[in-house]
Amino acid sequence: MGGISRREGIILTEQELEKVANTLLSFKKEATSSMHQDMRKGLLIEVEHLHGGALRLAAKYQVEVPVIETIYGILKPYENGKPNVL
Repeated sequence: MGGISRREGIILTEQELEKVANTLLSFKKEATSSMHQDMRKGLLIEVEHLHGGALRLAAKYQVEVPVIETIYGILKPYENGKPNVL
């Protein structure tokens, strides 16, 4: 755990990770991220800044991040709003 963050000098304790996990679990089931809300509205999304940034760091440190790669691949077509479908 923490392949990218550790290489970037960010050390997260088990307590910090548990606190974040508990915060996420406390959200109402209807809660969505701002990116999801923007995507639903057909607005621009920050996939390149967020997921693309993580992929660039992963490549820099030769860390495999298959989940981020998958999410990036799913979201990338929506980066500039709803994609045109033929």
